[in-house]
Amino acid sequence: MVEMKANDHAVALWDDILYENDLGRGRSLLLTRQQKELIIQIATSSCDAREKEPWQGIADGDFKEVVPEMSITTFENIMYEAGYTHRAPGWKPSLTDT
Repeated sequence: MVEMKANDHAVALWDDILYENDLGRGRSLLLTRQQKELIIQIATSSCDAREKEPWQGIADGDFKEVVPEMSITTFENIMYEAGYTHRAPGWKPSLTDT
């Protein structure tokens, strides 16, 4: 693998650049901080946007200006990292005298 990189880049085999890990530990960042902030801003901008399921927002093209294509999992991870969680709408009846 290192020899192939050396041949591709026309550098010596002992050059430090060949031994740098491109991805590091885990995967490289897919989106910048600014893109993530724009996605969060769009998803929380109105009541209709907040009530949409992740797949609905992506299917409607709400985030096309920020990211041309995005998976549902990526969107959910961005929102989760920002502190937003998926909560089912619920209602609890008030307590009675008994």
